[in-house]
Amino acid sequence: MNTQNNLISNRKDAHLSLSLNPDIRGNGPDLSHVHLPYAAHFPIPESKLITNTKIADIPLNFPLVIASMTGGTHAASKFNSFLRSVAQKYNIGLGLGSIRACLANPSLIPTYGSGDAPWIFGNIGISEIIHQSYPVDVIRESLKKLGCSGLYIHFNVIQEWLQPEGDHDLFTDIDILSRFIDNLKLPVILKEVGSGIAGNAAKRLSHLNIRGIETASKSGTSWVKIEALRRHPPLPPVFVDALDQLGYDLQTCIRDCRIALGPRSLIASGGIDNPLSLVKSLALGADAVAIAQPVYAAYHNLGPDYASQWIQDIMNISKLIWRSTGAHNISSLRNIVESNH
Repeated sequence: MNTQNNLISNRKDAHLSLSLNPDIRGNGPDLSHVHLPYAAHFPIPESKLITNTKIADIPLNFPLVIASMTGGTHAASKFNSFLRSVAQKYNIGLGLGSIRACLANPSLIPTYGSGDAPWIFGNIGISEIIHQSYPVDVIRESLKKLGCSGLYIHFNVIQEWLQPEGDHDLFTDIDILSRFIDNLKLPVILKEVGSGIAGNAAKRLSHLNIRGIETASKSGTSWVKIEALRRHPPLPPVFVDALDQLGYDLQTCIRDCRIALGPRSLIASGGIDNPLSLVKSLALGADAVAIAQPVYAAYHNLGPDYASQWIQDIMNISKLIWRSTGAHNISSLRNIVESNH
């Protein structure tokens, strides 16, 4: 067990370090063809702008989630406590890193940070669900100890296949997944890890008793490239590129998931790192936007004060762009863009 715990912690340390490698970061979603109307007279003061949203029926003051990054390594404890404090300060969402490490070793719970926030979701990979590695009541109890109100389930089959220690035969048994979701009795959001959820998968997954989907589409941090860098011997670049090209762009994911989910929650993610892409994602149909690597990069490179300011700045500039459309809330933002097509 100790060997397994060390392997998990070492992998999490490597993931944090490699996430800062510029070669593994995509160019971000191409939303240049999405045009927001511009109201030069700015008819809405910021005090009248309604940025509230609900994700899995939990209210947020602004439609932003700091996406799942890390846990299970002592190197992340201060960072995760910082993220909790920021999420509480701004009443935005927070996804914790994979809870697999603390399921295997509960003494690692402190590495996920201390402090409350209104919206915290843990996450676990689909492999743990399909193999029923832990009883559902144990997972539920761990989530409660971590202060979570729900759970992300990550579809990371390609990532697992690339990991030397990963599950190379992984596939999703929908019946097992469905039973787990029903028995967990906590809100569940499904998420990809860099190739996106759209098409038939969006339709099929929407039939489950879930509260929403996070797109995790192409053009963000490439977990294909991260895991490829950890392999010995390395995969030839042509093979890595082939896997990295799989999946869907952000706009396709938002469109397909919005249709499939109906009124349930849709979180857009996949390389979003600026306020214009954030507002455009909301206008295309998302209820919130999730950002991960840019927050860690700001924290790692310039410290917690700068990272906190970065989060505040992306919200404030997003509000300015939002007001420039003349829309006063998310619903009217969508309507203005739709009428502008």
